Amino acid sequence: MISINTSSDGVVIASDLPEGVIILRGDSGTGKTLFMGALAAYCETNAIPYYMCNSQAGRFIDEAIIKSSEGCRVLLLDNADLYLTNDLLKVLRDKAEYIIISKKQLYNIDTDNVYYALVHYEKNYLKLEVF
Repeated sequence: MISINTSSDGVVIASDLPEGVIILRGDSGTGKTLFMGALAAYCETNAIPYYMCNSQAGRFIDEAIIKSSEGCRVLLLDNADLYLTNDLLKVLRDKAEYIIISKKQLYNIDTDNVYYALVHYEKNYLKLEVF
């Protein structure tokens, strides 16, 4: 488990992340991308190997994502509706201890053996409710 208790750009982040696949759910503007960025900063600060794939990463090519995830402990897949398939997730499950996925819809992926999480963002406090 990774326990996060930090602040980033004036936002306090506190969450416990279980090992495995965690799917962040919620509409636009609920704090999913903010959480992903804060988690990336936390990994950077604490020398935790990670890779973050998001819309700024450019084209979403499965082979490039797989190669970039080599040696990562944490894999962050933001806006995964754009590129994540069940086949890609099957490969990535063997690459990282923690896979955090931000996705609005759950089609095209196997949701067996995953955690779900809601992001709560209020008054500069960001918390993940994992269930």
